[in-house]
Amino acid sequence: MAVDQYGNPIFGTAITPLTPLTLPAANAPNSSLADLVSSIGSTSQPEEEDSGSNTLALLLGALGNRASTTTTPTAVTGGGKGAWASQIKQLSKKYGLDPHAVLAVASVEGLSGGVGDNNTSYGPFQLHIGGALPKGKSRAWAESPAGIEYAIRKIASVAKGLKGDAAIRAIVTKFERPANPSGEIKKARSRYGKVN
Repeated sequence: MAVDQYGNPIFGTAITPLTPLTLPAANAPNSSLADLVSSIGSTSQPEEEDSGSNTLALLLGALGNRASTTTTPTAVTGGGKGAWASQIKQLSKKYGLDPHAVLAVASVEGLSGGVGDNNTSYGPFQLHIGGALPKGKSRAWAESPAGIEYAIRKIASVAKGLKGDAAIRAIVTKFERPANPSGEIKKARSRYGKVN
């Protein structure tokens, strides 16, 4: 499948290459899809015969520009490591989890905002497509308050009431299930109580 310069799939052959858009709303933390769509009409793109395809291309380009310029979770979600950590602490307490253990594991997983497993795992808990990430959900959802709460609820099903090492071990082996569980447990233990 062909992709554009931002890694977005190009559907069909009717779409001609376009000049990348620079949309002020695209980089704003609280911009919405509606903001992006409304700003397409105000851009100075050349008129084309197939306006439906070009509108789609413009929209995909705008979203691609937005994704390609966002290198931290803050720009993607309005959250980021600090906001995620705060939310994880609050939700861990709400669901009977050891917040230090949950944060220690998240710090080994995706709390820094990275994307893993060849761009298939997202958010502070690296919810994986075909795994813990629910069908039809995206990176944006995994990094959203709803996605984080979903992960915390799943973690509670395996680690509620556990503390310290027992909580870390349960979260890593029963929820995260990484390729190297002992390595992740060791890293998380070293970060226990040190992640804010």
